[in-house]
Amino acid sequence: MAVSEHSHLKPIINTYCMKNPADEYELVAMWNELFCALSSKIDGVFIFADEMGKMLDHINKNKGDMHVFQEIGERVTRMDFPVLFLGLLHQTFSEYAKGRGSKKEEEWAKIQGRYCDLLYNVTTDETVSIISSSIKSDIEPNEYQKELVERVVDALGCDNARKSIVSPRLIATAPLHPLTAIILGPLAKRSFSQNERSTFGFLNSNEPASFNLFLKSTTDVNARYSLAHLWDYLDANLQFVITNSRDGRGWMMASDIIQRIERLVGSNGITADSIRLVKTIAIINLFGRAALVFANESVLSAAMQCSYQELTDMIGLLSALSVVTYRKHQNSWEIFEGSDININELLSKMLSQVDSDSKVIESLDYSEYVMAKGHYHESGTIRWVKQSVIFDLDGVEGVVKRAKREGAFGCFVVVLDPHVTDKELRETVLKREREDLALMTTSHSEDIIELARDVYALELIKHDKVISTALQADRVAAKEFEYRYIYTQNLLREKISLVFRNAIWVTKTENDKKFYQISFLAKCMADDIYKYTPKIHNEIINRNKISASAVSATKKLLEAMINHGSVAGLGIDGFPPEKAIYMSLLRDTGLHWQAKDNCWSWLQDHSTLKDECLKEMFSAITEHLRSKKGEFISIADIRDIWTEEPYGITKGVFPILFMAYSFALRSQIAFYEKAISSELEYLPEVDVEYAYKLQKSPEDLAIKYFEVSNGEQDWLNKLAAISSELSGRKINPNFIEISTPLVTIIHGQLNWVKHIHTYEGVDSDLNKVCRNVRDVLLRANDPLRLLIVDLPHALDPDCKLNDEADIPHLI
Repeated sequence: MAVSEHSHLKPIINTYCMKNPADEYELVAMWNELFCALSSKIDGVFIFADEMGKMLDHINKNKGDMHVFQEIGERVTRMDFPVLFLGLLHQTFSEYAKGRGSKKEEEWAKIQGRYCDLLYNVTTDETVSIISSSIKSDIEPNEYQKELVERVVDALGCDNARKSIVSPRLIATAPLHPLTAIILGPLAKRSFSQNERSTFGFLNSNEPASFNLFLKSTTDVNARYSLAHLWDYLDANLQFVITNSRDGRGWMMASDIIQRIERLVGSNGITADSIRLVKTIAIINLFGRAALVFANESVLSAAMQCSYQELTDMIGLLSALSVVTYRKHQNSWEIFEGSDININELLSKMLSQVDSDSKVIESLDYSEYVMAKGHYHESGTIRWVKQSVIFDLDGVEGVVKRAKREGAFGCFVVVLDPHVTDKELRETVLKREREDLALMTTSHSEDIIELARDVYALELIKHDKVISTALQADRVAAKEFEYRYIYTQNLLREKISLVFRNAIWVTKTENDKKFYQISFLAKCMADDIYKYTPKIHNEIINRNKISASAVSATKKLLEAMINHGSVAGLGIDGFPPEKAIYMSLLRDTGLHWQAKDNCWSWLQDHSTLKDECLKEMFSAITEHLRSKKGEFISIADIRDIWTEEPYGITKGVFPILFMAYSFALRSQIAFYEKAISSELEYLPEVDVEYAYKLQKSPEDLAIKYFEVSNGEQDWLNKLAAISSELSGRKINPNFIEISTPLVTIIHGQLNWVKHIHTYEGVDSDLNKVCRNVRDVLLRANDPLRLLIVDLPHALDPDCKLNDEADIPHLI
């Protein structure tokens, strides 16, 4: 209301309120027009898409076009003022594309990449509170319900503070069993429950085995909708959905066990209560962990509403039948299929063979990467640091070298050896020439080493031919091994991630250990190492490995740079990718600019560049060229200088920036390429083929930088006048422009070239000079040598260009 009633905004709002867009794209275009109209009157725009999941579901069910959200993402990022688009979803984009094939799911996932996920999870206690407020009963809670709730919270190990909050809520959830009310929260967050299924959907459902049907069929006030009832509901209504979710494998294993044990009712002591217990354990195994509910004796006794003795008898029977097994490391009972292979015994055997912790950690090969986000937002260049774990300081150099090979500019390293001191860490980082290393020790080293030993031992089991053959023949043991392997790996990674999140680092620039958010530390290191990196905000090209479409766009841009340098926008029509690259790398940086006469040209004086880093980078390479005046300089060497510190440009932008740089020094550099003979040959002018080689194989290209004395410049001025007369166009007095028409003309005079020695009436000495000129022009492969050395020598071997008296004589 505040916006619509504002005196300056009301006319604009009224205008757009009357419009009725025909489709989604027209709506986005209308937004764009509206925002542009409001741009000078507002500080920003907030677009809120409530129930965005329903929009995506509608698009999926009606085979709609998802790319409207891609269009929204692109438009929002192009605005000149802050725009925030916030949509509420129950799951990821790709989950809404279920049923349309994996390719469509991948497309939706790519579009989701334009947005940032902000996770919000309702806690278990909040879910219980919502359920208690949703269930209304005419009967006051009795002592049975209060005792049951007290039994449950005691079994869960709740402290007094939580008991005082959650107990009244659980009492109010009757006739739901308290554990059912607790499990419903995590259950509703599973991928198969999201979208149309929710906690409220469950409470209101009239499907088979539902809560409502339980209420209609039960008169006992002390009866409770238990976890076994919840299993029956899921099995009857959601089994197909669950089996196609990430919980499918666990569900199918439990389902098979329950079906097998149901066939034994009435024999071997199996009763209906035994079946209920197996279903209860299965539900807790599958969904209880998120609510910190585990199938120990206390929880199971409360879930079954039975005594410890009754529970012990049932579990003993089920364990003897290999239906359930006790997991010591989790202190809980789990569904189990019998197997002849004991994974625990195998693990213990392999652990006894592990005799070196350093070998274990070396084999771990933990690799995660942290992007220097702040550096990226400021410079536009993506850089990352590798996170590594080593046992002792002897492994530092190895992980740093490996990180560099993998493209990381630095390393964050956790040292697990408990005997390493802070002083030793500091001495190690101070030996580095640059700040590319941060080290730390941790109090969790023992836990990490133990878990790493378990993973190492499991790897030994996995690669043992005899054991792996046996596992292939034992489906149950194979599943148990896979579970143990993945579970242990995840525990290890979680523990290491926890250490990195709470790290106190030793760095080169700080005298004391200091806590850093790792992304911030990565930014600080990147800023220090690449302090002269130019600002290039273009994700298409500003990377070391560019896509095929970016390669094509670069080729087209280089071709336009060569052929249309005097045209606005290099003559690129529309807005293809090469136009976006041109704008960010050439126009916005000032390398391609419009002079006072409205003509476009390449910037000659790099000292006027606005980007100080780009100015420094160009200045440094110019000094490098001057230091090697008259020598061949490989383009690959220039690329290496620019891509390394302190500049650190990417290989994707190098060809374009080098081409623009070379245009400014066109009168002082000559271009060469490697011939079939592997010798460098002079190129009279830069063409499209040269540009393509600049992209693919800069090591086959070279340049030579030169400067001239006053006498040499006078000589060039005279030759420029001759070249202008011969070519019929103005020739500037520089090596390239002068030599090109001279060489071209002499190659074109084939008859004269072949028969010069037969001309009659020509003085023999003059004829000899003509032949000498002919020969040097035909052999010319270096403009500097041709004009300053070979041509003057062909005219007069005794001349000296520094002697101004000799110049008229030569002409």
